[in-house]
Amino acid sequence: MKLPFTLLLFLDLILSLGTCLRAAAADEARSNPAPLPTTAGVDPAILTVDLKKIFESHPKTIEAEKRINDQRNQSKNDPSDEFTNKEVRLISEFIKLDASLKSGELQGERLGEARKLRDEKQAELKAFNDEIGKTRAARAAARAKELEAKTVKLRAEIIDDIMKAIAATPAVGETAFLLDKSGPSLNGVPLVIYSNPKLDRTDAVLKHIGVIKAPEEPGNAALGKALTIAIVDMKRIFAGYYKTREGEEKINDARKAAKKEYEERLARAKAAVDQIKSLDAQLAAAGLSEPDRTAKMQERATKQAAMPAVDGELREFQMSREKQLQEQAVQTRNALVNDINQVIAEGVKADGGVDLIFDSSGPGLNGIPILLRHEGIPEWTESAITALNSSKAGGQKSSMKPAAGPVSTSGLRFAVIDLKRVYETLPLANAAKLAIEDAHAKSEGASEAERKVKDKELQDRSVRMRAEIVGKITAALSSRASEAGCHMVFDSSAPSLNGVPVVILHGAAPDLSSEIIVELGSAAR
Repeated sequence: MKLPFTLLLFLDLILSLGTCLRAAAADEARSNPAPLPTTAGVDPAILTVDLKKIFESHPKTIEAEKRINDQRNQSKNDPSDEFTNKEVRLISEFIKLDASLKSGELQGERLGEARKLRDEKQAELKAFNDEIGKTRAARAAARAKELEAKTVKLRAEIIDDIMKAIAATPAVGETAFLLDKSGPSLNGVPLVIYSNPKLDRTDAVLKHIGVIKAPEEPGNAALGKALTIAIVDMKRIFAGYYKTREGEEKINDARKAAKKEYEERLARAKAAVDQIKSLDAQLAAAGLSEPDRTAKMQERATKQAAMPAVDGELREFQMSREKQLQEQAVQTRNALVNDINQVIAEGVKADGGVDLIFDSSGPGLNGIPILLRHEGIPEWTESAITALNSSKAGGQKSSMKPAAGPVSTSGLRFAVIDLKRVYETLPLANAAKLAIEDAHAKSEGASEAERKVKDKELQDRSVRMRAEIVGKITAALSSRASEAGCHMVFDSSAPSLNGVPVVILHGAAPDLSSEIIVELGSAAR
C-alpha cells in the first residue's frame, strides 16, 4: 500500500527534525560536556592480581594442557600413516620385481610382463613421491589448526571462569581499579612495572577458585587508596640502554650464520633432486642396455627412497634453528629486562614509598598505549637509563636515584575509555572499512603479482587510515580529559599478551567513551 504524499512529507519533516535535534544535542554535549561528579575517579582503590599465575594454577588449565599434549603426541607418532605404508609397499614391490629380473629365471612373455610391471611401479613410485610431501604438509597444517582452535576455545572458557571468580572474590569487591600485574604489553614487559605486594589479591582469587587454602583476606579496598605512583617509558629505556644494541647485533650475526648453513643444506637437497631428474632423463633415452637400465633404475629407487629423509632433515634443521634464534632472542630480552627491573628496584628502594610504577609506552595488542594519559605523574625514565649505562666498561657504576619522588593518587582523577568501542562506532572507521573492502573487491581480477602489490598498497592504506582515526580519537580524548581534570586515562579494552585487558575492573572510574563518540560523530557531520 502506498502512503499519501502528504503523510510521506510529514514523516520526512519529522525525521529531518529528529536528525537536526540529535545533531544539536550532540553539538551542545560537545561544546558543554556534562561535568563529572566531584568524586568520580578521584583516589580510586587500586589493587592487583597475577592473572598468569591464576591461569596456570587453574585446574582446568592443567587438564587442558594434558589433553592437548596427548593429542599432539598422538598425531606426531601415529603409526597408521597410510602414506608411509604405501611408500614402503611400493619400494618393496619394485625391489622384488627388479631382483626377479636380475635372477634370469624369467623368460619370454613373463620377462616382458615383469619389465612392464616394474616400469609401472617405478612411475607410480615417482608420482607418489611427488605428491607425498604436499599431502603430508597439508595434513600437518590441518592438525595444527585444529589443535590451535581447541586451545583457543579452552583458554577462553578458563578465562571466563577466572573473571567470574574475580568478580565474586570478596577481597576485590570494592575495588575501583583491578590491574593484571602480569599482563605484558607489546614492549614485552607488564604495564605494571612495579606494584607494592600489599596490593596483590592473587591468593584471594585462588582461594575462591579452590586452588589454595589460605586465610580469608580482608576486603578492605582502602588499602589501595592514597597510593604513590610514578611512570617509566620502557621503549625509551630499551632504546637508550647500550646492551640492547649489543644483543641485537649478536642475534643478527646468529641469524646470518643460520641462513648460510640452511642455504648450504638446501643446495645439497636440490642436488639430490637433480640427480634423480638426471636418472629419469637417462632412463627415458633410447639405446640404454638392459644391465645399465636395471642398474640406473635401482640407483633411482635408492635415491628416491632417501628423499623423504633429506626433506625431513632440511625441515628439522630450519625449525630447530628458528627455535634456537627465538630462544636466543628471548634470553637476550629477558637479560635486558632483568637489568632494567634491577635498577627500578633500586629506585623503589631509594624512594622508600612508591606503590606503583607504570610503563607509559606499553602498547596493548591493538598497538596503542594502554595508558593513554598520564598528566602530572613523575617520570623515572632518564634516571633508569643513566643507572643502566653506568655499568658500561670504564664507567662509574651508580644506583638509580629518581630525580623526582612519586605523586599520591589522593589528588589524582582516573578515567577509562573503551577504545575498541569508540573506534568501531565512529562513522569514520566504517567509511574507512568500506573503502578498503571496495578497493580489495576491485583488485579480484588482477594477476597474482598485481594482487600482491595491491594487497601491500591496501595494507599500507589501511594502516594510515587507522592511524589517522586513532589520532583524532586520542586528540579528542586529551582535550576532554583535560577539561574534566583527569590525570590518568586507561584503555579498558586493550588486551595484553595474556589475551585479556590489563584493566580487569574499573569500578566507579568515569568512562569517557560515549563523550568521545558524540564529539567525533558530530565533527563528521
